[in-house]
Amino acid sequence: MARPRRSAAQAAQVALARDDSESDSDLSPPPSPPRPAPKRGRPAAPVDAIESDSSLSELSEEEEAQPAAKRVRQVKSAVDVTTLGDNEIFQAVMQANNLDDAAENWIVGFQSDSGEALSQLLTFLLRLCGCGESVSREEALDRENMDTILERLQTEVAQHASAQYPIVSRNKTMKGIRRSTREFLDKLFSGASEADMLGDEDFLETWLQWLIGMSVSSLRSFRHTATVVALWTVGALSYQLEQVREHYDVAVKQRDAEAKRDGGNRTRLAHTAERMEQLDALRDSLDAHLNELQMQVFDPRSRDFDAAIRLDCMECLGQWMTSYPSQYLQDFYFRHIGSALQDPDVHVRLSTLKTVQAICKPVNAIQLVPLAEAQKKRMVDIALYDVNLSVRTTAFSALESLNKQDMLSNEDRAALAVHIFDKEAPIRKAAASFLVGLLETDVAHSSDVPESMAHVYGLLCLLAKYDQQLKQHDTVPLDANDFDLVKPKLGRIHVAMEALWDATEFVHPWQSYIDLLHDESAPELDAAQEAIAVEMLASVMQILQARHEQDSESLEWEAYSTSMIDALPKLLAKYAGDAARISDLLLIIPAMDLDVYHETRNEQAWDSLWDDVCGHFMRHVDASLLQHAADALRLFLISPTDTSVNGAKLLALQETVLNKLQDTLYQRQVDATVFTEDDVHNLHASLARLHALLKVVDVHTLLDDDLWDQVMALARRGRLNYPQEKQFVRLALQSLALSIMWATKALLKDDDQATPMEKLLHRRDALLDMATSYLDVGSHVQSTSWQVVVMLYTLFFTMHGKDATENEHAMHLVCPREIQQRCASVFASEMHALIPAFHENATSNASRKTTIAMLEPSLLSLHLYLCSMTSTFVAALQVGAFSVSHASAMLQYYAQFGHDYDTMCHEVISVLRDDALHSERDWLVAETIVETLKGSFAVFSLYGDDVMEAHYIALARQLANATMVRGPGFTVLESLNGSAMVTLHVAAIQQFIQYMQDSDNDEKTPVFFKGLSQLLTTLKPADAMTVHSTMHQRLAAAQIEPVSGAKAWDAFFSYDKRLLNVAAKDDSIVKEAQHYSAA
Repeated sequence: MARPRRSAAQAAQVALARDDSESDSDLSPPPSPPRPAPKRGRPAAPVDAIESDSSLSELSEEEEAQPAAKRVRQVKSAVDVTTLGDNEIFQAVMQANNLDDAAENWIVGFQSDSGEALSQLLTFLLRLCGCGESVSREEALDRENMDTILERLQTEVAQHASAQYPIVSRNKTMKGIRRSTREFLDKLFSGASEADMLGDEDFLETWLQWLIGMSVSSLRSFRHTATVVALWTVGALSYQLEQVREHYDVAVKQRDAEAKRDGGNRTRLAHTAERMEQLDALRDSLDAHLNELQMQVFDPRSRDFDAAIRLDCMECLGQWMTSYPSQYLQDFYFRHIGSALQDPDVHVRLSTLKTVQAICKPVNAIQLVPLAEAQKKRMVDIALYDVNLSVRTTAFSALESLNKQDMLSNEDRAALAVHIFDKEAPIRKAAASFLVGLLETDVAHSSDVPESMAHVYGLLCLLAKYDQQLKQHDTVPLDANDFDLVKPKLGRIHVAMEALWDATEFVHPWQSYIDLLHDESAPELDAAQEAIAVEMLASVMQILQARHEQDSESLEWEAYSTSMIDALPKLLAKYAGDAARISDLLLIIPAMDLDVYHETRNEQAWDSLWDDVCGHFMRHVDASLLQHAADALRLFLISPTDTSVNGAKLLALQETVLNKLQDTLYQRQVDATVFTEDDVHNLHASLARLHALLKVVDVHTLLDDDLWDQVMALARRGRLNYPQEKQFVRLALQSLALSIMWATKALLKDDDQATPMEKLLHRRDALLDMATSYLDVGSHVQSTSWQVVVMLYTLFFTMHGKDATENEHAMHLVCPREIQQRCASVFASEMHALIPAFHENATSNASRKTTIAMLEPSLLSLHLYLCSMTSTFVAALQVGAFSVSHASAMLQYYAQFGHDYDTMCHEVISVLRDDALHSERDWLVAETIVETLKGSFAVFSLYGDDVMEAHYIALARQLANATMVRGPGFTVLESLNGSAMVTLHVAAIQQFIQYMQDSDNDEKTPVFFKGLSQLLTTLKPADAMTVHSTMHQRLAAAQIEPVSGAKAWDAFFSYDKRLLNVAAKDDSIVKEAQHYSAA
């Protein structure tokens, strides 16, 4: 076996050599364009040249015949320019002190010996590039051979192992070098102007020639540094040009004033004319130099492939436009603004928009007209559809600045104002100003609405208009029954009101909202406007409550609550038959200050409110209305009013609910009877009310033995799979589960006499047996039964430990492995069934512009259902009720369903990490990771598009976090056992081989290695060589030969190379490689 071991060492040597040769690009910012490499001896053999019949690859006979390299090519270490100390200017700039003295000393030196001074200045420029070379006096003055000198300097810098340079360095000593360098250049050119040196050919011509020459270098450090220094030079010269123009204007005024005098002084006129001629010549010279820098540095570098250079160009352009508008608010620079607005880099677009916002001032209005006409459409598109939130927000701000100068049309304002319903809060806040502008315009042209309601009515009309536009895209209506497991809030009208509240005071007078709904003088509203008016009324109450929590001295909330004592009953009566309106009105109650009923001693109004809420609770079956009514009842029970009245009211309501249910089931054999359509409706209504009460109030004592048996019988009808009965069967299961939970809580407090321990455990086990029987595929109530099973096992599993009471130990329950597996399978199948809808939505959103709604309405109910199931499953994994091996059922769908699902996946990954590192389950976690990768890759194979590939890779990155604990600076403090990591990779490689053998089309199969490549962070060098060896052995045994150069196999070769790179980190492997290389 000596031969393969020698080959492995040789492979490690090759990887090390390649690492050294590529260290420049790995450590530097984005690479510069390819350049001719200097001759540095014979290159190391590429990894692809090493043939392999196993992971411990063996060299071919031809390679063995060639003489091996005696040593790895040595790369010069980078020069630390901070330690040279041979340039006074660089030392002063680096220390950020005595910049005045440094600039003055250089000017004095230039006046005595220009060559030596230029040598110091150009060497300073090289130090800013991170170059340790110097420019001699003769080279500084030899402008004709500057290209040759620069080529020599570039060759020296190209041999450095590191491409870091001061203006991008994060070293503390370089922290303020950009600011101090710019300050030095400003002082230098100001001093040169005072010394009349700006017209000196040796100074500016030499300086600009070097900057222009270095700005086209293929070396990023030269090109970037020279560009930035050239841009700062433009700024300094622009300031000097502005000063020259001011002096010239003063000279003109002096000449004209002197000429108007009788018998003007000819000597003074001649002196003024001479001064004007000098200033005119200097102005032309500065104009020429600035034009040269703009055309040869700024113009090409603003289109550089390096985003950092483009960003510097646009940031400096913004500073020039702000400081010197007369020079830079021109079409030439406006075209660069337009190009930068389409830049692929986020930071460039953001900087450009900030520039537009900064220059949009009344004084510049006329000059900005060409920019606004040419670019406002592009800016509107950015504001509405850009992928980056900061860019969108800044675009809204820039457009608002243009709008203040009256440069936007009404169509533009309306397109921006509709984003008052945007899914992002900063965008809604930014869009509010445009909506307020349109509102003021509408109010100014409206005369048939009372002044007190004008603004509120105008806002209502605008919101109704925009809401109707959005509803045209809502192709699938929402079913209220889909909201059973969540507590819905107000819709997009509420988020719009929140954004508008801080934007204008027109929306603050709350009395206008009340008057608009029931005042006789109010304009007539249609059904859609009434719906929005009710939402606005409820939103204002919630906003006032939130503001009162921030400022307790505010009296608006209390006053509004007092006014609602009379208004709310009237509104509830007015919309008694409209469930949607009543549902919104009931949201006012939790936001009200209910203490006002007690403070005003208005017991009659309190009783009336109780009766109204109970009446609507019994009249409607809408799920959201029942939930809102139940929340209101809960608040009534804890209010400071007469508790006996509250108890009596609740008891009467409970009896009414139970009577309705018992009337339907009277003298019926529930298991065998046939329910009519009316019976199904009545059962659904009664169980929905019982379920709503059980969610917020402990009324489990109502379920005595007879009623419990009846509800259980209703739940058992789920085995019949009647579609018309599935809703009330679901409600029966959920109500029974909630009753068990309330009874458990009461029993643990030792205050429950109605449900003793034996009865509780009997009911629990009976419910679990029935719900478990519904986990089979095809059951209409499978998902609800799954929720009940997982929640109950999670609840009762937690009742153990050192601090557990005797009752808790008696109720402790462990979920059998078979049931765990069935629940995990049900969850995985449910998630898999949701993928097509979400995938279609994701691909369609990628091809069309939309930011108003986070999800299509058709997906909203699916999203709520998804979150409900996922949160239940995560809880079971976190407390240990389910084994972590079942985490793969959830993690394999990472990135498929949006941010909420991914956040819960992160929690599961934390559970995996804790189990792997602290509970000695590293082998189990490794197996779970492999199963998760297999599941995710199966989904990718099903669709095969770029979106699914990105999801698979994103999952693998997250799974890597389950194998280690990171510390500061991305250091690894603790990691998974090395043997477990080897097993993980080997098992995954074997799975890849299985894919290759089973698949007819193997073009997508090597993508599997893109996921494995993310799991190499914690692999040890020896383990990496083991994985590498095993991989090649098994590929050879399976007769699978990776195709070198084929794009489909890039992922495999990248994984193979990274394994060798990890192995090369072991000094013993490297030394052995060098030994065999020299042999």
